[in-house]
Amino acid sequence: MTNHNNTVLGLDIGTATIKAAICQIDRDSQVTLLGSGSSVSSGLTPDHIEDRDELHKSIEKAIQKAEFEA
Repeated sequence: MTNHNNTVLGLDIGTATIKAAICQIDRDSQVTLLGSGSSVSSGLTPDHIEDRDELHKSIEKAIQKAEFEA
């Protein structure tokens, strides 16, 4: 039997916070939230990316929190 579940990651990248959500979508298109996390956004202004490394760290932190919860 083949497993038809897909795990997906959603990101909301804002200038104040970054949010991550890990969900599973089953073969009937039902979505189950497995975990979520957020972090303070760094390296991003309303106009542009100011510091790629800081932004990357903020994204990673939000994802790690979501993974820990999942």
